Parts: sequence; C-alpha cells; structure tokens
Amino acid sequence: MSSNSTKKKSILDYSILYKVSISFLFSIILVCSSVYLLPLAFSSGGIVITQWGEYGRRDGRMIYPQGIAVDSSSGNVYVADTGNNRIQVFSSNGIVITQWGEYGSRDGRMRSPTDVALDQEGNVYVADTGNNRIQVFSSNGTVITEWGRYGSRGGNMRSPQGIAVDSSSGNVYVADTGNNRIQVFSSNGTVITEELGDNIVLRSPQGIAVDSSSGNVYVADTTTNLISAINSRLVNDNVTFSSEEGEIYGNDTRIKIEPIYDGLERPTAIAFLGPDDMLVLQKTNNTIMRIVNGQMLDEPVLDLGNSTKIIGCMCGIEISRNDTGTSYAFVYYYIAEVIEENGTTKLVNSLYRYDIDNNGKFTNPKLLFEIPSAREGLHHGGKLMIGPDKNVYLTIGDINGRETKAQNIKNGSLLDGSSGILRFTQDGQTVSGGLLGNTSPLDKYYAYGIRNSFGIDYDPFIGNIWITYDGPWYGNEPNFCDAGI
Repeated sequence: MSSNSTKKKSILDYSILYKVSISFLFSIILVCSSVYLLPLAFSSGGIVITQWGEYGRRDGRMIYPQGIAVDSSSGNVYVADTGNNRIQVFSSNGIVITQWGEYGSRDGRMRSPTDVALDQEGNVYVADTGNNRIQVFSSNGTVITEWGRYGSRGGNMRSPQGIAVDSSSGNVYVADTGNNRIQVFSSNGTVITEELGDNIVLRSPQGIAVDSSSGNVYVADTTTNLISAINSRLVNDNVTFSSEEGEIYGNDTRIKIEPIYDGLERPTAIAFLGPDDMLVLQKTNNTIMRIVNGQMLDEPVLDLGNSTKIIGCMCGIEISRNDTGTSYAFVYYYIAEVIEENGTTKLVNSLYRYDIDNNGKFTNPKLLFEIPSAREGLHHGGKLMIGPDKNVYLTIGDINGRETKAQNIKNGSLLDGSSGILRFTQDGQTVSGGLLGNTSPLDKYYAYGIRNSFGIDYDPFIGNIWITYDGPWYGNEPNFCDAGI
C-alpha cells in the first residue's frame, strides 16, 4: 500500500469523529479551554449548559488547563490544571471536590500535566509532561504508582501529552509526543507495545482516545494536521500483567499464564509425556531433563555422555505415540563433536529416534539422518514436527551458506540435506518416493530453497505446513509450505 493511500485512510471525516466523540461522552461534551481558562459544558446540540473557573491559583481557579476526563459512575470532572501543576476534581456543575499536586518531580508532584484519564476502578492516570512520566492516583489523589523517564527507549518518554485507558483491557495508551509515537502499557506500567501502528508516521501526536468496543485508537497528530485511526487489537492485547511475580491473566479468567520452573539455561524446546510432565532441551546441555508437576527429576531421560559434546544446539524434540502402544522420541542436535570408536572426532548434525521405556527414559538410539557440520557455522535450522501423516519433518538451513542446488544455484554442488525440509517415516525411510531423486538424501527432501528456519507446525484448517523463515537481519516471516515449494 502506498504512503499516500495510508494517509488518506487515516484522515477521518469530521462528522464521523464528532459522532464517535458523542458516543464516548454520552449526551454531554466537556471541553477544556486554555483560552478562557475554564471548562465549558455543552449539550449534544452545542448549547452551553454551564461553565466555571477563572484565572488564578486558588481552588476552583485555573491556569491554562489542557486535559479533562469524566467519571461515568459519579459524573465528576477531572481537570489537568497545567499551569498550576495539579489535578482538580469538580462535580458536574463545577463545585470543587478536591485537588492535589504541586510543582516538582517527587511522587505526587507534577510539572505541567497536560492530560488525564480514568480506568474502570476510578483510578486517575496523569500525563506528567514535564517529568516525562505517567503517574497513577486513586480518586482522592493518593499516589498508586508511576513509570517512565526521559528517553527514547521503550518505556521512556519525551514530553508525553496525551493519555487514554481502554476499559475492556485496562491497557494505557500514551501519546509520547516528543518521540513521535504511541506507546501501550499494562495498568502497572509494563510496556506492551513500544510503537503502535507500524504503517503510520506520526509527528508530535498530542491527543488520544480509545474506542473500547472496537479497539480503535484515535490520535490527534498535531504537526501533520491529521486525525489517525489505529487498530490496537494485537495478539498480546488480551493479557494483563497482574503482579510483580509474573502472573498473567487473559480476558478469559480461566486462562492463567505462570512460571512452571525457574533455573533453566537457554532452553530451546519442550515436549510433553503427559499433563504436567514435560521434557526440556537446553542449548548446549548434553542431557534432556524431565519436569513433573513443576519439579525437575534428578535423572535425565537422555544423557549423551562423554562421547558426544554439543557445541551448537540441542534444538529439536518431538514425541510420537503409535496405535501399537510404542512411543518414540525424535531428537535433533547440531554441531555435535562425536568421538568415534577409533578415537577420531567428527562434527555432525544428527537426527535420532529413541524408544521411550515405562520410566520415561530414552533407549535404543537409532540414527535417522546425519550431515557433516561446520564449527561455529550458522543456519542449521533444527525444529521437528510429527505431521498428520505420522511422518517426521525436520527443518535444516544452508549450514554456513552452503551453495548447493537446493538453493537454486545452477552450478552449485549436489544436494547434501541442507537448505530444506526433510521428511522421513518414523523408521527413517523415504516417503512415497523422492522429490529430487531416488538416492539419499535427495529422496528425503519435502521442500528446498530454505535459507534457515527455526519453527515448523501443521495448520489443521487449511492442511498446509507453516515455517518461520529467517532473513539476513530483516525479512523474518512466516511462510506456508507445500510439497516441492
């Protein structure tokens, strides 16, 4: 899509924006005027209902108020009294209820706060612009938390001037004005998205509002004179970070994500023997450990011993349970230094099949595939999948940039098993004849031309295989793969 078309789609018709604003604030629009130094209340037809305030520092008076929010349950009006470095709270007819804040950078103090928003519990979120942070207060002004400081990294801010809370998720949207972006936080300040809207370029955004029913975020992009609409329904928008201990709950409270085991060193893959019974691979560990009900068992299910040293990665594992009652474990590791019987060593990438005994231990190793490796080489792939056809699929990259005909290089060397998805029966045999030839490893190719892939899975809805494709510093993408492609 061209940048011009993107801009056209981001410009909203003013009549539509007006209707959206009306639906947000029901039948009354409250406008905070920095010219007249007082809030004005209009009916939905634009008739002035009331107004209050005048220039000054006493309660009820204001200096350049810039932000305003309404508590839908009480009707109280919260005003960011910018020039007085405070928040004032009024009844709907303008009677002062409370106020808090003064100039400063300590908790509870502010420097030119420009916007304010409320969540479903009545907590008050303030864009503390001059302090480059967000402060959260209870409805009576007690400090709950604060986050942010000057900077451009995720979570840091430069003069944030707009803030909004999504009532459906509790997520907090901040117009990070000086950094020309919208940041999304959980209610306790954990960064969810550093820059919302990859296809929209913002310049000094100041105003922001969220339609909680659709997830659309409306941004007043001040320098470009545009109103931009961004859809915020991201994959991780449905989770809320609920505690410092790392508990995460989804909108469906039956789903809870929590740590199962702590203390692993660079884990790369897991497979399940049963409920709460998992096998874990760690990158350069010669053993495969078993964790049952959150406890790691003392004895590994597999120990490669001193004859095999993993230099690269213990990377792939899949479990297969057959109708005959037999269970297999398939394990792939790369850049393995193997000591042979005559005492010489070799570097290999290997795919093994193991029997799983009644105690969960791996026995009777059978080598299904092996390819010479390269010390400290890149692009080894290494993920496994048992397909719906019960066959074994393995991703392998170009192993340090090998230029074979699997990469469609006309004068390249013969295919050696790299740069493709290989497919085996569970006994390591060819499936339905070879794609590229009748000899090994040509007969094992399911697909070729793959630079590197570190993920593979089967899509039961469309019947295709999806893989991750890792590009050269960019272009990482999911690809769907059919036989021969």
